[in-house]
Amino acid sequence: MRQWRETVYELALQQLMANPDVSARDKQIFVRTATKGEKAEAVAMSLAVSRDVVYMTKARMLARLREIIENLKGADEV
Repeated sequence: MRQWRETVYELALQQLMANPDVSARDKQIFVRTATKGEKAEAVAMSLAVSRDVVYMTKARMLARLREIIENLKGADEV
């Protein structure tokens, strides 16, 4: 079961990162904060955006990732 979850997560992450509607900046913010664990303050400073922008972007990207995962789970049940 764990392997299945990891596979679904990886597929969802690939789909999210391949989405042309997601900006390169948003992808960078998400990868740096959600997968690499960088602090929001450091990411914000390096990209010249506010910390709030980093938090909102990460939350929006996580929501998209959850949506993709749910869609993948639903496709698996069909």
